[in-house]
Amino acid sequence: MLLAWRLLARFAFRPWAAAPLGFFDDLVSGQPLGSAVLMWSLAFVAIDMLEQRLAFRDHWQDWLIASGLIALCIIVGRFIAVPVGAHVDTILIAQIAVTILTFPLAARIVAAIQNKRGAE
Repeated sequence: MLLAWRLLARFAFRPWAAAPLGFFDDLVSGQPLGSAVLMWSLAFVAIDMLEQRLAFRDHWQDWLIASGLIALCIIVGRFIAVPVGAHVDTILIAQIAVTILTFPLAARIVAAIQNKRGAE
């Protein structure tokens, strides 16, 4: 959802908002403190850099950007939190696939909220 908000509603979150939301993610998910803070902050920076390069984006490009960042954050989080010898790769692949496939739903929710906010 955070990436959907950042990609679709650029000014909904300040650039520093990734840090406290990443901290909350670390607390809820049980990851080592600071891992999601770092990863989501880097994801925001990557989106900012891509926005400077791309003048216009459509839904497919947003989905591709979000897919890459989601996969990267989950894979890096795996190497931070779990020993390399652990057999969690199939579960992580399933998590990445489900998360990527549900991004359009998150984008629709964000768009509906933005449309409602704009109508008021």
